[in-house]
Amino acid sequence: MIFDSDGKGDLALIGGSGWNTLPVAYSNGDGTFVVTNRPLPHSEWFVLAGLKAAAGDFDGDGYDDILMGGHEGGSSLHFAFSSGASVRTVGFAVGNFMLDDVPALAANGSSVLLAGDVDSDGQDDLVLTGPNTWTNVPITFFRK
Repeated sequence: MIFDSDGKGDLALIGGSGWNTLPVAYSNGDGTFVVTNRPLPHSEWFVLAGLKAAAGDFDGDGYDDILMGGHEGGSSLHFAFSSGASVRTVGFAVGNFMLDDVPALAANGSSVLLAGDVDSDGQDDLVLTGPNTWTNVPITFFRK
Protein backbone atom coordinates (compact mmCIF):
# COMPACT_ATOMS: atom_id res chain seq x y z
CA MET A 1 0.00 0.00 0.00
CA ILE A 2 1.12 3.57 -0.51
CA PHE A 3 0.68 5.68 2.62
CA ASP A 4 2.84 8.64 1.59
CA SER A 5 3.50 10.76 -1.49
CA ASP A 6 6.51 8.93 -2.97
CA GLY A 7 4.58 6.25 -4.86
CA LYS A 8 6.53 3.34 -3.31
CA GLY A 9 4.78 0.43 -1.59
CA ASP A 10 4.71 0.66 2.20
CA LEU A 11 3.74 -1.75 4.99
CA ALA A 12 1.69 -1.21 8.16
CA LEU A 13 1.11 -3.50 11.14
CA ILE A 14 -1.94 -3.69 13.39
CA GLY A 15 -3.13 -5.90 16.19
CA GLY A 16 -0.22 -6.25 18.56
CA SER A 17 -1.47 -6.85 22.09
CA GLY A 18 -1.02 -3.69 24.13
CA TRP A 19 0.06 -1.56 21.16
CA ASN A 20 -0.90 2.11 21.17
CA THR A 21 1.00 2.99 18.00
CA LEU A 22 0.81 2.23 14.29
CA PRO A 23 4.12 0.85 12.99
CA VAL A 24 4.64 1.75 9.32
CA ALA A 25 7.59 0.69 7.15
CA TYR A 26 8.12 3.22 4.36
CA SER A 27 9.86 1.78 1.32
CA ASN A 28 13.09 3.32 0.06
CA GLY A 29 12.47 1.57 -3.26
CA ASP A 30 15.60 -0.57 -2.99
CA GLY A 31 14.37 -3.34 -0.68
CA THR A 32 15.03 -1.36 2.49
CA PHE A 33 12.57 0.52 4.68
CA VAL A 34 12.44 3.35 7.19
CA VAL A 35 10.17 2.38 10.08
CA THR A 36 8.09 4.83 12.10
CA ASN A 37 5.97 4.00 15.11
CA ARG A 38 3.70 6.94 15.90
CA PRO A 39 0.99 7.09 18.57
CA LEU A 40 -2.49 6.40 17.24
CA PRO A 41 -5.66 7.94 18.69
CA HIS A 42 -8.14 5.31 19.89
CA SER A 43 -5.45 2.64 19.58
CA GLU A 44 -7.70 0.27 21.53
CA TRP A 45 -9.76 -0.16 18.34
CA PHE A 46 -6.77 -1.68 16.53
CA VAL A 47 -5.90 -4.49 18.94
CA LEU A 48 -9.31 -6.16 19.35
CA ALA A 49 -9.39 -9.96 19.22
CA GLY A 50 -10.42 -11.28 15.82
CA LEU A 51 -9.73 -7.99 14.04
CA LYS A 52 -9.34 -8.14 10.26
CA ALA A 53 -7.92 -5.42 8.05
CA ALA A 54 -7.98 -4.23 4.46
CA ALA A 55 -5.99 -1.39 2.94
CA GLY A 56 -7.21 0.85 0.14
CA ASP A 57 -8.00 4.45 -0.72
CA PHE A 58 -11.40 4.65 0.98
CA ASP A 59 -11.59 8.45 1.13
CA GLY A 60 -10.52 9.06 -2.47
CA ASP A 61 -7.53 11.28 -1.72
CA GLY A 62 -4.97 9.15 -3.58
CA TYR A 63 -3.36 7.65 -0.44
CA ASP A 64 -4.14 4.25 1.02
CA ASP A 65 -5.99 3.96 4.30
CA ILE A 66 -6.56 1.06 6.68
CA LEU A 67 -10.04 -0.30 7.41
CA MET A 68 -10.50 -2.70 10.33
CA GLY A 69 -13.44 -4.75 11.55
CA GLY A 70 -14.60 -8.25 12.22
CA HIS A 71 -13.99 -8.40 15.95
CA GLU A 72 -16.56 -10.28 17.98
CA GLY A 73 -19.53 -8.13 18.97
CA GLY A 74 -18.35 -5.26 16.79
CA SER A 75 -21.03 -2.84 15.64
CA SER A 76 -18.79 -0.54 13.60
CA LEU A 77 -15.77 -0.45 11.34
CA HIS A 78 -12.63 1.46 12.26
CA PHE A 79 -10.52 3.49 9.84
CA ALA A 80 -7.04 4.97 9.90
CA PHE A 81 -6.97 7.54 7.09
CA SER A 82 -3.51 8.40 5.77
CA SER A 83 -2.81 12.12 5.50
CA GLY A 84 -0.51 11.44 2.53
CA ALA A 85 2.00 13.93 3.88
CA SER A 86 5.58 13.93 2.74
CA VAL A 87 7.62 10.76 3.05
CA ARG A 88 8.01 9.41 6.59
CA THR A 89 5.96 12.16 8.22
CA VAL A 90 2.59 10.62 7.43
CA GLY A 91 0.00 10.75 10.12
CA PHE A 92 -3.27 8.89 10.34
CA ALA A 93 -6.66 10.30 11.32
CA VAL A 94 -8.87 7.74 13.00
CA GLY A 95 -12.58 7.23 12.39
CA ASN A 96 -15.30 4.86 13.56
CA PHE A 97 -18.28 4.22 11.29
CA MET A 98 -21.56 2.36 11.63
CA LEU A 99 -22.39 0.46 8.43
CA ASP A 100 -25.65 -1.47 8.92
CA ASP A 101 -24.93 -5.21 9.16
CA VAL A 102 -21.42 -5.08 7.67
CA PRO A 103 -19.57 -5.27 11.04
CA ALA A 104 -21.57 -8.34 12.07
CA LEU A 105 -20.93 -10.03 8.72
CA ALA A 106 -17.24 -9.21 9.02
CA ALA A 107 -17.19 -10.91 12.43
CA ASN A 108 -17.99 -14.26 10.81
CA GLY A 109 -14.90 -16.41 11.39
CA SER A 110 -14.49 -17.26 7.72
CA SER A 111 -15.17 -13.80 6.29
CA VAL A 112 -12.43 -11.82 4.59
CA LEU A 113 -12.27 -8.04 4.11
CA LEU A 114 -11.10 -6.97 0.65
CA ALA A 115 -10.62 -3.54 -0.90
CA GLY A 116 -10.99 -2.58 -4.53
CA ASP A 117 -12.63 -0.06 -6.81
CA VAL A 118 -15.67 -2.19 -7.64
CA ASP A 119 -17.67 0.58 -9.35
CA SER A 120 -14.74 2.24 -11.20
CA ASP A 121 -15.24 5.64 -9.58
CA GLY A 122 -11.58 6.02 -8.56
CA GLN A 123 -12.25 5.25 -4.89
CA ASP A 124 -11.87 1.86 -3.21
CA ASP A 125 -14.88 0.01 -1.84
CA LEU A 126 -15.17 -2.75 0.78
CA VAL A 127 -16.01 -6.28 -0.35
CA LEU A 128 -16.72 -9.14 2.07
CA THR A 129 -16.31 -12.76 1.19
CA GLY A 130 -17.66 -15.37 3.54
CA PRO A 131 -18.63 -18.97 4.09
CA ASN A 132 -20.12 -21.00 1.26
CA THR A 133 -23.54 -20.62 2.90
CA TRP A 134 -23.64 -16.93 1.91
CA THR A 135 -25.77 -16.37 -1.17
CA ASN A 136 -24.36 -12.94 -2.03
CA VAL A 137 -21.22 -10.84 -1.73
CA PRO A 138 -21.75 -7.78 0.50
CA ILE A 139 -20.18 -4.61 -0.94
CA THR A 140 -19.96 -1.20 0.73
CA PHE A 141 -19.47 1.61 -1.76
CA PHE A 142 -17.58 4.62 -0.46
CA ARG A 143 -18.24 8.09 -1.87
CA LYS A 144 -16.29 11.30 -1.56
